[in-house]
Amino acid sequence: MEFNIKIQKTDIKIYELNVSVDYDSLVEFCKNGSIGSYAEYLDCFCRIDEFGDENSTVPIDESKSEYKDEKEFYMSYASDYIDEQDADLLFTDNCNDHQEYQLESEECVVIQSEEIN
Repeated sequence: MEFNIKIQKTDIKIYELNVSVDYDSLVEFCKNGSIGSYAEYLDCFCRIDEFGDENSTVPIDESKSEYKDEKEFYMSYASDYIDEQDADLLFTDNCNDHQEYQLESEECVVIQSEEIN
């Protein structure tokens, strides 16, 4: 028995790009989203009393911060900021060589088969 089949094969092009992140836009992203500002972070996590508990009546102690400064705090969310950007726009604005990519085969699916008489 012989069959004529149609196969759909999906290939994916993977581009590696360098993008610039505007620091002020990153800060606004954090402040306006669920992350919050550096000041809010300090207020929540850097008021530690002598028992090691968070206490809103204790003055802020920046030495208790897991970040060395405000810039490091915001930069730690740069990946989240990039993830929220329009991928098509990032590609259009930052891809200088459309011929430079990795090709990965993702999926092969038989979409039709019929017996040949």
